[in-house]
Amino acid sequence: MITVPDSLAALLLCEGESARTWIDGFPALAEQVLAGWDCRPDGEVKAGAVAVVIPVRCPRGRAVVKISFPHPGNVDEHKALAAWGGNGAVRLLDSDPDRFALLLERVNDRHLDVAADEGIAIGGELLSRLAIPAPPGVTRLADTTADWERQVRDDAERADHPLPGRIVDAAVATIRDLGRDSTTTMLHGDLHGGNILRSDRGWLAIDPKGMAGTPAYDAVTMCDYRRPAFDSGVDQVTELHRRVGIFSEAAGVDLELCRRCVQARAVTALLWDLGRGEVPRSPNVVWRRLIAEALVG
Repeated sequence: MITVPDSLAALLLCEGESARTWIDGFPALAEQVLAGWDCRPDGEVKAGAVAVVIPVRCPRGRAVVKISFPHPGNVDEHKALAAWGGNGAVRLLDSDPDRFALLLERVNDRHLDVAADEGIAIGGELLSRLAIPAPPGVTRLADTTADWERQVRDDAERADHPLPGRIVDAAVATIRDLGRDSTTTMLHGDLHGGNILRSDRGWLAIDPKGMAGTPAYDAVTMCDYRRPAFDSGVDQVTELHRRVGIFSEAAGVDLELCRRCVQARAVTALLWDLGRGEVPRSPNVVWRRLIAEALVG
């Protein structure tokens, strides 16, 4: 019997009763999915961020079955992977959207593990490759911005350690501009070092959100790759600007747009953290506050 790993179950239970129901029903769900694709388990079951990953053998060879907790952020993953067809992303072999299940090629578990500059450039280049015309029905980044702005404003009001108004206003201005963006090419939506794997076909992206929008949206997570420690002696602001420049050039995206997207997403994450009890002097909060302030205007 395949169950949800304890580490993932603990995270999902924050979602409430729907998560408990999904976790309890997972053994039967996994059995149905594997039987439908004539798969048998072939290795250690692992937990993803919101999914269970099961190595399998099936008529198409060695593969993995990924079953995600139903969530709006996972709805278009199969569409994105199908559109990319293995070009710059893990190859989709089959999908069962109703069950949030994917049958994927199996690649090794070597995540991005290179020098910082090279890693940021690899991420930018991957996003450039993934920026193909979006298939019908994929969520547009522009259509998410009204909720995004509402979340930022609500979190700014609730934060115990509020940010200066000009910083929040700069983020909101960028979010509104993204709402008017007409980009119709694919965007990963959550590209970072942990979502890039080495394969025989080179570096591949995994776990896409699958949206249509500017690759600049993913600049913040790639610029976070192997960031220097605060006691390293590196000028953090200069380093931040340098990283944004590396990403912009590699992705082929306007530098100013990258800068603004990094600032807006850092503000979003910072307010979320502060509103949910994150220690104000934790490394993540300090880094995000630095971004939020350094990239304004």
